[in-house]
Amino acid sequence: FDPLQEHGEFSREPVARRVRQPPAARQPPPTATRVPGSDSEEEAPDIGGRRCVKKRRSPGPPGPPKPVSQKQKKKQKAQAAAESFIAAESEDRRKAREGRFASYNSAVRQRQFNEQSPLGLFSPLGSPKFNAGFDTAAECSLESIPPCEGKSQALEKDYLRLTTAPDPNTVRPEAVLKRALPFIIENSKSKDERYHYLCQQLKSIRQDLTVQRINNLFTVEVYECAARYALEYGDSPEFNQCQANLKALYSQGLALKEAHVREFKAYRIIYTLMTNAQDELNRELFELSAADRASPEIRHAILVTQAWVNNNYIRFNRLYLSAPNLGRLCMNLFRRQICDRVYPRMMKAYRPTPLPADYVGQILFPGEQLCCSASGGKSAWTEFLERVRAAYAESPAGDSVELDTKQCFANFTKVQEEASHNPGFS
Repeated sequence: FDPLQEHGEFSREPVARRVRQPPAARQPPPTATRVPGSDSEEEAPDIGGRRCVKKRRSPGPPGPPKPVSQKQKKKQKAQAAAESFIAAESEDRRKAREGRFASYNSAVRQRQFNEQSPLGLFSPLGSPKFNAGFDTAAECSLESIPPCEGKSQALEKDYLRLTTAPDPNTVRPEAVLKRALPFIIENSKSKDERYHYLCQQLKSIRQDLTVQRINNLFTVEVYECAARYALEYGDSPEFNQCQANLKALYSQGLALKEAHVREFKAYRIIYTLMTNAQDELNRELFELSAADRASPEIRHAILVTQAWVNNNYIRFNRLYLSAPNLGRLCMNLFRRQICDRVYPRMMKAYRPTPLPADYVGQILFPGEQLCCSASGGKSAWTEFLERVRAAYAESPAGDSVELDTKQCFANFTKVQEEASHNPGFS
């Protein structure tokens, strides 16, 4: 026995290699099939010693309902009572809400009716949007009334709201109104309450123009006159009505002078800025032409807008002192709003360092007397300090009055909170 010869070391014949055969493919187990008419399924044949059996049981007949306990009965009864109470309460709330908004809904329906009325063509500007600037709510429906021709010759007439169709015997024609305008301006100089007299008479003239559908240069003159007097006496609602109507009149090419158009454009920019009407302000600035931007009035209004948006109150006050035409009076309409914005920021920025009261007064009320008004009464600065409950600090020199910035800021915050909870407080 030769082991070397046995392993084939010296053999030249090739050694056969063992090739591993792949395992046989496994077959999936047969699934069980259901035999009709039986509650079980057929059993699958044995596979590798395992049995695949799936059984299902059919549900039996329903049993008797379970008895409801006394506790569950009380719970169901309480739940039903709560649901009925909630439904009744929601119905009561709905009726109360309808009652609160009944007048508002009727006004909205009346406005929609007026806008859709074919008589809207007789409105002063031929557009329902002109009604937004009418003097009273009653005049908003004047477009549904046919125009009348006035017959009255009176130069003075008290202003009354129209609740019915106007009487031609109480309405003055245009020729009489042209004589009435200079007459009431001259006559107002001898009145104790001059602006009250002027405002009522000018409203009466505008009402007569509206009911007669007079829309010309004389209408523009009346509205410009009323707007300037409103600025002079600080009547913000009246000025807003006049400037809204003037914008619509100017859009139809009715203007006494081009300078007047740009003057009131500047007023409108400042007014929309101070009322925080951002969309309207962007629209006004977008509609400005190159010639408008070059005019001194509108250029000044744009600079005022930039200073206010950037919180640059020093520059804002300088622009206030250099405002053309009646720009200073237009900015005075929002003097309280300006002070309520600037004053707390100054107190918060400087606290706890005391500030001279005269310095703060010059910032808030530039160009005005801080001690007393021209009539001898309290100045606007003194009234403002009383309203915000200003606190004073002890001055070491004793020759100047200083404000305690920390306490002033706390008092101002308290006043604002009281005013927010009670709008009539201040």
